[in-house]
This record gives sequence, structure tokens and C-alpha cells, in this order.
Amino acid sequence: MAALEQARSVAMEAGLHYVYIANVPEHAGKHTYCPECQELLIERVGYITRVVGLAEGRCGGCGHSVPGVWLAKSMAPQTQAESGP
Repeated sequence: MAALEQARSVAMEAGLHYVYIANVPEHAGKHTYCPECQELLIERVGYITRVVGLAEGRCGGCGHSVPGVWLAKSMAPQTQAESGP
């Protein structure tokens, strides 16, 4: 775990803004946060990924532009039943 946390820290210090630790349950580093205000943008729970803090490619907290391909359907929060197996 310490090696993953150190790798994430090094990457973020090098200027990468959206680094997350995958496949580690209950770790805050598994989610994606806004580099400006630390608002939760993308939540990961198990194999489910939900866009929770973005509005039209911008942080819902501060309006910071977040690079990516954001489809209208992916912008709406989903329930586990909607995301399917």
C-alpha cells in the first residue's frame, strides 16, 4: 500500500492532476478529485465508476475545466442497477 501511495504522490508532485489508486477498497486515493478545490469528481466503488462532481466537463464546485470525453449519459449519476453487470 505504501508503494502505491508514494507512486501517486510522486505523480501528482510531477504535475499529473488525475492520478488514482485502483483496486484498493476504502482508500480515498481511489477517487478522482478536482486539482483546484479537491471536490470529488469521479467516484469508484468496486467495479462501478460514477461521475458525481462534473457539469459539462467542469468541476461542479469551482468550475475548473477537466479534460476528457464527457458524454451526456456519463454525466448523470447512475445507480448500480442502471450500470448493470
